[in-house]
Amino acid sequence: NDVPKIIKIARSSFSHGKYHADSLFSDDLAGLRYEYWIKNAMDNNSKKNHVYVIEVKNDIKGFFHVLCDQEKADIRLVAIETKHQNSILGYFLSVGVFNILKKKKINKLIVKISSTNLSMLNIYTSFGFKCKNNRLLFHKHINYNF
Repeated sequence: NDVPKIIKIARSSFSHGKYHADSLFSDDLAGLRYEYWIKNAMDNNSKKNHVYVIEVKNDIKGFFHVLCDQEKADIRLVAIETKHQNSILGYFLSVGVFNILKKKKINKLIVKISSTNLSMLNIYTSFGFKCKNNRLLFHKHINYNF
């Protein structure tokens, strides 16, 4: 069963984003967000929802979650096992999924990532992605005393 390995990769592979940058969130709690994200993706049986994996010697090393709608795809979550993040696996996973999407007649790809995630920014720009609609996202903790 591949699900536990995919969940483990989701929970441990991220270090960027607003929750990891927030001192009130532990890294473990921030990682839990991605665990639930990929669990929900794998439980979603919609024809629009796809989770692809990359394996080395029958061992999953990463995944790529994308939502497809007609000719457009929204890249939702991509992760490579931590010890392989500086390898070429993320590139190969992206190329493989992009080729699958091309065969499905997808002609527009959208991705939202943290500006501090330089390795993925580099991969996406190497494929010709353009930065558009850049946004800063903030959240505030409110202490309610009822």
